[in-house]
Amino acid sequence: MTELARLPRHFTGNWKIDTAQTGLSICPKTKSMFGICDCRHFGLRDFFRLLDRSNLLRFKNWMRGACSSEILEPMCFSLNTENGEILSYKITGFHCTGNWGLPNMALGVIEDITQKVQEDRVALSIINHEMRTPLSVMKLNAQMIQRSGNVPYKISPSEMASTIERHIDGLTSILDQYISHAPDSTEAEKLNRTDFDLNRLIDQVMNDMKGLHQDHQFCKTKNRPVMVNADRYLILQVLINYLTNAVKYSPKGSAIYVAINSKGQKIEVTVTDEGSGIAEADLSRVFERFYKADPLKTANGVSKGLGLNVVKQLIERHGGEAFVTRGSKGGSVFHFTLPRSAK
Repeated sequence: MTELARLPRHFTGNWKIDTAQTGLSICPKTKSMFGICDCRHFGLRDFFRLLDRSNLLRFKNWMRGACSSEILEPMCFSLNTENGEILSYKITGFHCTGNWGLPNMALGVIEDITQKVQEDRVALSIINHEMRTPLSVMKLNAQMIQRSGNVPYKISPSEMASTIERHIDGLTSILDQYISHAPDSTEAEKLNRTDFDLNRLIDQVMNDMKGLHQDHQFCKTKNRPVMVNADRYLILQVLINYLTNAVKYSPKGSAIYVAINSKGQKIEVTVTDEGSGIAEADLSRVFERFYKADPLKTANGVSKGLGLNVVKQLIERHGGEAFVTRGSKGGSVFHFTLPRSAK
């Protein structure tokens, strides 16, 4: 067992600078946050050695402020700890003045914010992932409007404008979901439930996909209203993810089938592709964040393994279930269920 493994895990610690000596002192808790054994001397040079190179100049400027009468603004920085981890911290503090009103010491708190930084990065990755298809659809429809009706399939300028408006509302929902700063953390988790025709929403998304992916066929087996009670724009996200995933993992020219089935008080949607399918060992893991069963099979090779995890979270928030099975003729069948509308 290493020295680091025996250290207790701390998330806040203290620091102090004697402005006359410009030396940095940190408490044992801060040392453990940095992965340093408590008995070892740790000075300013040691700190700079661990400091991420991109933060070095900023931190030196911050140190100059700590040794003068300047206001100490909070600063975030990264350290390359001795066990190979890159961790993020936030340093805050204030000056103490001597008899002549001049600062003779600065002290404060260092906080480990690694988890928050990682969560923010994941949120930004999800936003980037979720916005790509809606923005592509909007751009396509804007271009078709510019061509004054010269479009590859029959659609009116009014319908194109409605498509753009629908995806703007969807993007707004995504931003509200992942960049909400509501004081109550559950506020962002609230669903804007309405009764709507799921069949019509699927038709709209499939028409969008036909425009974006003209080298695939999109087929649906049901054409009558199916009312569900759900957040329309979150389900729009789910459908975009499922259909985009089917395109990504199936060959050009193949068909993608969407079916709607009644399951008691629930409605089940399935998306079936004609790809090579998913190995039995991977079926239970494909909805895990960042998990990619076989990245080499994607059409563009840039899948980040985020879309299906987003689907699972959104559907479970609705009280439904998201899962995958192998198709009877090969390929994959992705399922999700939603509560039927009471009306």
